[in-house]
Formats: sequence, C-alpha cells, structure tokens
Amino acid sequence: VKAGETITISTGEWTPYISQKLKHDGVVTHIVSDAFASQGIEVKYRFLPWIRAMREAKTGNVGASIIWSKSEERQKNFYYSEPVMPKKVVYFHLRVMTSIGKLLLT
Repeated sequence: VKAGETITISTGEWTPYISQKLKHDGVVTHIVSDAFASQGIEVKYRFLPWIRAMREAKTGNVGASIIWSKSEERQKNFYYSEPVMPKKVVYFHLRVMTSIGKLLLT
C-alpha cells in the first residue's frame, strides 16, 4: 500500500484498547491510523470476532490485522511491526489478614 491508498485492517474488540464504542475506535487504532496517515495512507477498520479477523488477514481479504502477540505459528504467515504499545503481563492476588494480624497469601 502506498500514499493516497487505503488499507483495510481487521481487528476485534479489546476494550479499552480497541473498540468501536470508543473515540477513534480506541487508543491502539488511533496510534495505527496516525502512523499510516503520516505516510498518506487512510485506514479503514473491519471489526470482527478475533478468529475471523485472523482468517481475513490470512486469506488476504484485508491488508493487515491488529493487535496480536507474536507467535511462531503466526510468524509463518505474517510480518510484524515494532510493538504498537508496550505490554507487561503481571499477576496479582488478594492479601488477607488473619485475626492476629499475620499476613496470609492466598
């Protein structure tokens, strides 16, 4: 795709990052649209269930799909950009106090 053209990108709902209900369809789509706009390319988004969004990209019915984690399986079929948003996955759990004030981790 080049300046003056339009690219259609498939994606799914992932609030608060991507959603048809959000301004600019969410922060991720806003970043992606701005990046393409800097090159004179218009972006149209096709919101689909995630599995279909991937299938549409794999069959070439859309020009790209966002926002997927990198995997060996997907790398067989797709090129990846640099990360659009940094991602850090953490786990947390509830801290519970006993009656005598000792901290229990559950």
